[in-house]
Amino acid sequence: MSTRPDHTLDQWVRASNARTIVLTVLMTLFVLTPAAGVAGDVQRMRDLALAIAAIYAVLHVGMLLYARHLSTAQDATSLRTATYLHDPRRITSLDLAAYWAGVAVVSPLLLTKG
Repeated sequence: MSTRPDHTLDQWVRASNARTIVLTVLMTLFVLTPAAGVAGDVQRMRDLALAIAAIYAVLHVGMLLYARHLSTAQDATSLRTATYLHDPRRITSLDLAAYWAGVAVVSPLLLTKG
């Protein structure tokens, strides 16, 4: 039996967080571009950001239920996946929901002229 530590969890968390950050930045830039059609309209921008936040909140609840289901399984793969999903260093859908709620609050302040 090997006593060497398993670093796959660290690698997975780093890769997952990096993908999440890159995709969130790209999505934010896309939403804020004039081509998206909401950059000039403060109300539409706020509504879109709140809708995205709500979607991420629902996804978080679904992920929690899925992780709970995996935790009750007896096979090693399910338990390992549940461990990955419960890692506190991982950026979760709830973190992204909070980010988009923040965008909804701050974007009207940044987009209003005056």
